[in-house]
Amino acid sequence: HTLMPRDALTGLYNRGYFDEMAPRQLAHADRARHQMSLVLVDIDRLKIANDRFGHEAGDDLVRAVAAEIHQMVRTSDTACRYGGDEFVVVLTTADESAARIFAERLAHNVQAATAAAEPRAPWAPATVSIGLATYPADGTTLRDLLRKADGRLYESKRRGGGQVTGAN
Repeated sequence: HTLMPRDALTGLYNRGYFDEMAPRQLAHADRARHQMSLVLVDIDRLKIANDRFGHEAGDDLVRAVAAEIHQMVRTSDTACRYGGDEFVVVLTTADESAARIFAERLAHNVQAATAAAEPRAPWAPATVSIGLATYPADGTTLRDLLRKADGRLYESKRRGGGQVTGAN
């Protein structure tokens, strides 16, 4: 079992925990014959926030996005900080449309909460780009699902950020 499963900055699970848990969740979805979705979330313009306002401001931005993710996940789901500005949420029993609803609500909540926060952060409001992938329609291995979600995340970024891209 992972020694330190939590990310120090955000309190969400870390990449090691994801690497350990996600294959189990996928195997369970396979056995139970239910769908499972990955929601890959990338903070738009984090590098700009870091460069213009300093790393403390960048950390505040990462924490603000993580707080919205934390607030939205169910106990059956797993939210992890995947990289510097990336998060991954495993929605254990979500099909594509449930994942899209979650992702669009998350994108809205991040923007609304960071726009309304007082005192106002210099980078506010924050936006996120999101890519979705659903088992088994988008892949049957974790690697395939991550690749698909990442490609869709890139598509959200390419279209200017602040968007959700899924299968349809």
